[in-house]
Amino acid sequence: MDTSGTYQPPSVIPQQQLQDLAANSHAPLQLLQQAHGGLAVESDVPTKRQRINDLSVGSDVTVLLQLQDNLAVAGESVLSKEESFEGRSVNLPSNEGRQHEASLQVIRRSLLDESRELIDHASKLRDVNAHLVNRAMKLWNEYAVLLNEHSSLSKENSSLSKENLSMVNQNGSLTKENISILKENSSLKKENISILKENSSLKKEHTYYKWRSMTGNK
Repeated sequence: MDTSGTYQPPSVIPQQQLQDLAANSHAPLQLLQQAHGGLAVESDVPTKRQRINDLSVGSDVTVLLQLQDNLAVAGESVLSKEESFEGRSVNLPSNEGRQHEASLQVIRRSLLDESRELIDHASKLRDVNAHLVNRAMKLWNEYAVLLNEHSSLSKENSSLSKENLSMVNQNGSLTKENISILKENSSLKKENISILKENSSLKKEHTYYKWRSMTGNK
């Protein structure tokens, strides 16, 4: 087909136009480069896919909601660009139309992949949240059991303290009684010593009288 005198579209979209398309559609710039002939443009801005991969299990749920909002905005941008491209496709050469269609396909695939990743991550967050709730309930039940045991031990300790006090009082009473018995025993010992002395004196007197009777001394 003779193309002389007709418009020939460039083999790749200019760098600035490609960057503007990536910024407006929220699609990774590298994917658009592949769809438009592999234009070597490096992006210093991390993609949403990288941000999703950087999310840890303990990330704030608001980050996930913000990404979902960004995804919705990106979808609206894609629809707007589709309408714009469809309106211009009649006047665009076939090559440029195919390039724009390829860009839209790449953007759609990227958004679908990111949507799946967001859904998977949300599911993981729900699972982790359920696990944490179950763990919290188990810890609360264990705490309630320990609290009941502590209350029971406190009551038992109070009862033992009262019993111990009663035993101490009883021991004090027995000690007083024992002291009284010791005093009485000491008194009996003294009395016994006195009796022994008296008995010894009587024995001496008996011996003396016996001697006098045997010798005839008066």
